[in-house]
Amino acid sequence: MASKLTFLQWNVRSVWHKKHDLIFLINKFKPLACSIAETWLTPSLSFRIPHYNVLRCDRSDGYGGSALFVNNKVPLSPLPLPSLTGDMSIVSGRIEGITVLSVYIAHPHNDFLVVLRNILSNVRGPILVMGDFNCHHYRWGSERCDAFGAALVEILDDLDLCVLNNGCATRRSLPGQQKSCVDLTFCSAELAASIHWNCTTLSHGSDHYPIVISLINRTYLEKTSAPLLKYNLSKPDWLKFASILEQKIDNLPNLNSNLSDPYDHRHAKSCYEGFVEAITSSADSSFPLKNSARNKIPSPPWWDHECTSAVKSRNEAETHYNREMTTQNLLTYMQYADDIALYVADPSIDDAASSLCLSLDSLNQWLLQHGLSLSAPKSSAVIFSRKRSIPPISVSNAPILL
Repeated sequence: MASKLTFLQWNVRSVWHKKHDLIFLINKFKPLACSIAETWLTPSLSFRIPHYNVLRCDRSDGYGGSALFVNNKVPLSPLPLPSLTGDMSIVSGRIEGITVLSVYIAHPHNDFLVVLRNILSNVRGPILVMGDFNCHHYRWGSERCDAFGAALVEILDDLDLCVLNNGCATRRSLPGQQKSCVDLTFCSAELAASIHWNCTTLSHGSDHYPIVISLINRTYLEKTSAPLLKYNLSKPDWLKFASILEQKIDNLPNLNSNLSDPYDHRHAKSCYEGFVEAITSSADSSFPLKNSARNKIPSPPWWDHECTSAVKSRNEAETHYNREMTTQNLLTYMQYADDIALYVADPSIDDAASSLCLSLDSLNQWLLQHGLSLSAPKSSAVIFSRKRSIPPISVSNAPILL
């Protein structure tokens, strides 16, 4: 079966916590492969998505990381890469004649430019690179340019690689912040003209928007097998089934007839096959078949209408915030996000910081009592103040990044 050649790119910020959002996107866009940044997996942790093979580059501390999920109905050839530091995660594979790279760079450094140039320059044939590079340049829509972004543009120009970003923000900004376009997609010139790049408008629980990359007028062949069809027995007509089956059984040959040779089992086998056929055909005539769920990953058994309603409310709140980026709309949206947001307003910045720290300590104590914890390195504080001297924010004496 021919399928559209589509790729999904997303900085998920913990693939464990966003697994069901990722499955939703896979069911919706049916990508050949998914480039996932900030997986937050450790090498010893097992993680899988049904019907997809995975290449991973994990960090031992459970942060960062990159992964490439590839439909298991197409061949995948992993490509060897040089050893990388924790702040740079790359995986690569050859898929349908295209070399695909999934990249995450936590903190850009000049040494990473040498590694990137070396990897990209050694690729032969078409190449597609997707990832979060955490750098800025006017070419992909940023409102400012940094040194790493400028150096990356030089590499792309030297290797004849084309940026596919159309200037849309790829990460949700806070009120008053500039738009962020840190998730980049670039490819070889031979692919650029046939690719459609689209950044979705909902972040699905992350703070980065999923990106859909489609190759126009290009498909791939899946190695498929016929699905196992089942009967829909929600409203069975057992009387009809029994009536049809009884008629068919009456027409079956007698098992005890034509047994001239007691060691000849061919007649018994024929009777058995006729009996099985009578049951199957009676069921086919009485019960409808369930719709085939080919290429669709089912929802978990615990998913109910309340989960669907919560996701709908979250999407509506995010859409409202995207239209009007105010602090109040952000707080309304954060009520539906996977993360926790605490908001303190006070004329005194010192009193506000003190109150926030006390609230964080109380929250952390409650989490510890329930087998959870609040991670200071994964938390951040945003101060809306004109004052330059900002008191430190901490949780259990662990500083939080401002």
